[in-house]
Amino acid sequence: QMDKTEMETTMFNQVTSMEAELKEMTIFRQVSTQKTQLKERTKLDISSWFSDKYNTCDGNFIAYGHEFIFLKNIRFEYKNYSDLFAIPCVNFDFKPYFFFSGTEGTPMTEWMLSITRRKDSVEEIKLEYTIAIKRIEAHNIYHTLTEWFNIFALSRHFKFDPKQVDVIFLDDRPPGAMDETWHTLYRQVYYAKNLLEPTVFKTLILSPIGYESPLRLPYLKTVEGIEEFSDYFLQAFGINERKKLNCARLRVVIIWRHDYNSHPERAKTGGTIFRKIQNEAEVLQRLKDSLPGHEIIDILLENMTMKQQLQLIAHTDVLIGMHGAGNAHALFLPSHAVLLELFPLDSPQVIFQYFKSFCNWRKLTYVYWQNKDNKNDLPNYYTYVSPKVIDTYIKRLYNGLCSPKKSSLSKNKHQFGKSLP
Repeated sequence: QMDKTEMETTMFNQVTSMEAELKEMTIFRQVSTQKTQLKERTKLDISSWFSDKYNTCDGNFIAYGHEFIFLKNIRFEYKNYSDLFAIPCVNFDFKPYFFFSGTEGTPMTEWMLSITRRKDSVEEIKLEYTIAIKRIEAHNIYHTLTEWFNIFALSRHFKFDPKQVDVIFLDDRPPGAMDETWHTLYRQVYYAKNLLEPTVFKTLILSPIGYESPLRLPYLKTVEGIEEFSDYFLQAFGINERKKLNCARLRVVIIWRHDYNSHPERAKTGGTIFRKIQNEAEVLQRLKDSLPGHEIIDILLENMTMKQQLQLIAHTDVLIGMHGAGNAHALFLPSHAVLLELFPLDSPQVIFQYFKSFCNWRKLTYVYWQNKDNKNDLPNYYTYVSPKVIDTYIKRLYNGLCSPKKSSLSKNKHQFGKSLP
């Protein structure tokens, strides 16, 4: 039995969690409305990033689609932030040019103000294609994927080999688990603050931040290049094949979410993770009982390298997880695979559609379960998931993948989310 103080603390935590989720829901709606209005008013959809451009300073400054800037022969000096970038320019007279901002704004307008006319000087010239980026949530795989995709989209359009691109960080984020992947994907990665002397870049692109990525826009029907990006990402880690469907031996992977504090930026939350499954052992056992003879694997992503994660996901038939960044691995599932996403009561699936969109864009099957019983949402952000729910869903998924008629789960993006007993 909980005493009065414990009950009050529990109620406070639950109310605080709901308030945070409601705030995120409100922001999401506001940003979606804003982007829709901007799209309707300016006709600047993602596909027109590269067609709508502003060219000045003899081609040394080209701004595209109010989203990113292509700079040539640019002198970069980190110590002098008010004059961070300097370019050759006979008539240094910029017309007003603004950048769209999302939930966190964009550094582009600030960077615009730091561009000055370059004086003749002699510095080291870097000939490699370089993309500069300001990371936002550098410890989070979903948000970092949006940044990686932006760099890939830029490389793809300008016909750079992304493996030969240099990336420069215009931020002071501390080292983290994603660093290994940055260095695997690109030729060279370094911090702007470590450039002690002024440096001239033959080509420097100021990339959109991750919040302005196509991967953050669930209303898009398609995202050009997403399959190429998926293949490129896996191949960078030496993974050239994905699992073929074998109904005699399905692989089901379930991702757990545990509190952890392995990154300095998580200190502000004390390492607390939202949306966790309370009865992990029970759920795992029911999966094994429901699919005897098949491979059931449970994982904690923070205990695995990125290569280990990708090797597993690329050979997974059914991926299961509470809503969270780990479900972004849907980008790397085989083409026949299914994502089953679980939601607590206070996280409505209708709001958090990012990974549903990933599946739609890749033509994967997406399925979700939404808790409807407040008794199943427990203190410290845990949710009890009934074994009956697991049994019902996993059997439907198996029948959908492997039954001759495939009537209960088709490849037409069928989804079901009714709360089951």
